[in-house]
Amino acid sequence: QWIQLRAHGQAGSWCGRRKHQVVSHRGHLYLLGGYAMEGTSSLNLNDVWRSDDGAHWSQITPRAPWSGRDGHVALEHLGSIYIMGGTQDLRSNDNDVWRSANGVNWVQVCRAA
Repeated sequence: QWIQLRAHGQAGSWCGRRKHQVVSHRGHLYLLGGYAMEGTSSLNLNDVWRSDDGAHWSQITPRAPWSGRDGHVALEHLGSIYIMGGTQDLRSNDNDVWRSANGVNWVQVCRAA
């Protein structure tokens, strides 16, 4: 049975978005990037949010060093979060790979996989 959680967090918490990723890592949920609409404009995001329970969220990185993107892949592997690929717009696809142990500090593993 599904239960809808009411989100709580910083003022406004994370904005509505699509094509983002959520990863479970060391007992926390991490929300990474995605695509947001604001009025008639759109924005590919590179922010990172963390939650212990899916209801209470904190922004831990407003602008990660990886480019804003949607449709990317994120996963947890050997104690680190990885983010790779995705798109910045309809004409540009990413094939870089980034790694973080905490969602705050990111290292580029590969510029072009």
